[in-house]
Amino acid sequence: VEEGYIMDWSRTRQGYLLTGDCTRHIHSWTPRESDWLVSQQTFSSHNSSVEDIQWSPNEDHVFASCSTDRSIKVWDDRAPAHKACQITVPNAHEADVNVINWNSA
Repeated sequence: VEEGYIMDWSRTRQGYLLTGDCTRHIHSWTPRESDWLVSQQTFSSHNSSVEDIQWSPNEDHVFASCSTDRSIKVWDDRAPAHKACQITVPNAHEADVNVINWNSA
């Protein structure tokens, strides 16, 4: 796992954690009895540093991410990692996209 600074705990699946790193990868962490299992398959559709990750507040397996590549992506972790990116909004902003959040309405 490379250096990163973003993480989000799932609100619907106790103990599940996502982290994003500076080399465009998103990692899934699963709790075990005495430690953590970090998935060897990374979610890697971004072209640059992952700036924010948010689990969906309603869907157990869905999360969104944004990046310095100016894109927003929506993922489903039930799919194989190379097919998990379900929606991509390229050039979502004219500069880096640093923060993402789900609409609570």
